Amino acid sequence: MKGDLKMKKILFIVMIACLTVVCTIDANVSSAVSSASYYGLENVEENEYGENFTFVRGKSPVHLKYEDVYNDGYSGKLYRQRLITIDVTNNTETWYYSGEISK
Repeated sequence: MKGDLKMKKILFIVMIACLTVVCTIDANVSSAVSSASYYGLENVEENEYGENFTFVRGKSPVHLKYEDVYNDGYSGKLYRQRLITIDVTNNTETWYYSGEISK
């Protein structure tokens, strides 16, 4: 008898915790969707360039020189903008860099 009551209490607490997590996830997803639709796409200038680069985790530079990455006659600085992915298995992270380049 006593064991059943204890089990029911534990089950009730687990159910309440699950409902709390589900409600929190739902609220976060809906706020993320509304903010994404509010801001829309970024404006990209004609001479602006952007690309994803992958580095060892924690070793990504704040900016890159375009001419150090590509040898096509263009030059400029690409600045780290936002984190795209973290790969825990390979200990790497991918960042989006963008900036203005010119000939």
